[in-house]
Amino acid sequence: MLLLILQRFNDAKWGYFTECSQSGLKVEPIDKLLTVSFVADEGTGQKTKVIFYPNNHNIYLGTTLIGRGTSVIGGRRGPPPETTKIGDMRKLQEGNDLAVKIYWPEERRTSEVEILEQAKEYGKKIYFIGDHIPEMVCHRDPNFLCSSTKTIRQFLDLPTDGSRRLRVIVFGLLRPIKELKERDMLTAYLQCFFCMYRGRTAPNALLTDHDTGHYCLWKKGIQHGDVSLGNMMWDDRRKVGILNDFDLSKFANQKGSSGQDNTGTLPFMALDLLSDKGLGGEIPRLYRHEAESFAWSLICLCLSMVEGADGKNYTRDPHPLLEWFQGWKVSRASKVALPWHEHYEPGVPLVHRNTKPLAQALHEFWLDRYKRQFPGQPRDPKTHNKVLMQVLGPKMSNSIEPPPYEELEDEEVFLTLLATHVQNFPLVETTEEGLADEMITAYVKFPWPDDEKGVLGS
Repeated sequence: MLLLILQRFNDAKWGYFTECSQSGLKVEPIDKLLTVSFVADEGTGQKTKVIFYPNNHNIYLGTTLIGRGTSVIGGRRGPPPETTKIGDMRKLQEGNDLAVKIYWPEERRTSEVEILEQAKEYGKKIYFIGDHIPEMVCHRDPNFLCSSTKTIRQFLDLPTDGSRRLRVIVFGLLRPIKELKERDMLTAYLQCFFCMYRGRTAPNALLTDHDTGHYCLWKKGIQHGDVSLGNMMWDDRRKVGILNDFDLSKFANQKGSSGQDNTGTLPFMALDLLSDKGLGGEIPRLYRHEAESFAWSLICLCLSMVEGADGKNYTRDPHPLLEWFQGWKVSRASKVALPWHEHYEPGVPLVHRNTKPLAQALHEFWLDRYKRQFPGQPRDPKTHNKVLMQVLGPKMSNSIEPPPYEELEDEEVFLTLLATHVQNFPLVETTEEGLADEMITAYVKFPWPDDEKGVLGS
């Protein structure tokens, strides 16, 4: 009987894109294309027809029975191109300039739209925020009987606390930083983290004037909640790195998600969050947790990408950090005991070989912090002293026993990480160590060779 029922499912019952008068989405097969379109006027002040192609430009498909089930599909402002003139569907994709994100966030969570609108308001006055957040073109919450999982939960007499609803947001098209060449990848990563816009900090930047990008958003009360390699993007149009995907973000004065949906992508979460207490929400989220996620993202990028014969970047097969993805206990243990020497095989064309000094320094920094927070674990004295010198200065770094663990203030974490990046970035030289303004100046003036021009130019 079950097989007979499943055989009679139409596209709608299988969950494929289908037209529903209440949703505002229109589905049309046009020659070789299946197009989905809707007229968006939310947040734009004018009605704009947006069209996307579920079968012909799948950027990411998150098919799942649980979670947000995010799909990202390429599209454009209408009308669609004449399919008879397209021929190769790659030309269709090259002509798309929008990314349509379709997903099922928790209804109780603050809307990503609200988060981005607030960030945009901050960005009007603070340009290094506005230049490094995704461009939201329009959005829609389709409204029909099954656009919320609350319907079936109520029908089955289940709790509705974790119910989800369908949401569609249209963004300007971005691409992952891992597709870029090494110089541009590093620049984009640094911009996502510190948000130095085209090599400039805020005008007349001083020691206390370093409210750059991600850290500034944190201070303004917007917590991203899911810093990961997949959320670091590059905007070809604006020529800047973009920290993307705010659907797990929240305002600092609001409670987090339900216990069934903890924020973060497992391989990139901070070490102390990879525990029963951390995943249960019993450890308060701090700025350093997101800063540590930037480090794990860079380490993953540094160790997992190779350059193919065609000049493009590819993930190594098998993935060298596969254990990072296999449950929180295995992930934490493998990150703590990361064997750097095993990941640099002779003859392997690693894309980001020059990132190794910085990635190793960041690994040492966060590993030492974690071991001081949870004493009793083995510690390398050389690594310990090196990291303490960055954190506490040379006067205390020579002590045999580590000082009692003390949680650093957000600003101390920011400045310490800025110094760590400058001191270990392979193409930056500092002349006066310890001066934050000198570090910032050296940091943003990358001395790339004149003949090594990337997407940022000279």
